[in-house]
Amino acid sequence: MEILGKHMEKQISGMKQTTEERLQKLLNSVFPSRGAYFKDTDSPSEISGWDSLNHLNLVMAINNEFCVNLGFEEMLEIKRVGDIKVILKRHKVD
Repeated sequence: MEILGKHMEKQISGMKQTTEERLQKLLNSVFPSRGAYFKDTDSPSEISGWDSLNHLNLVMAINNEFCVNLGFEEMLEIKRVGDIKVILKRHKVD
């Protein structure tokens, strides 16, 4: 199963999570102090620990979890949680 990667393992296991569920779990792993649901309008000013370093950690986690490769412009485009969803739709992540 290691050859298939994390994304395929989730689908094969029969427990396919929605993009929203996966994103919420990812956000909670990058920003564990929040411990709550992240709204689309949440931004660094509302999320403790969302600084430049954790922004990079967030982008790397998105790339890994959703098997995408966000470009520099997309990395800068993320100003709120909802921006991540727009970018994932653009990459046709479902």
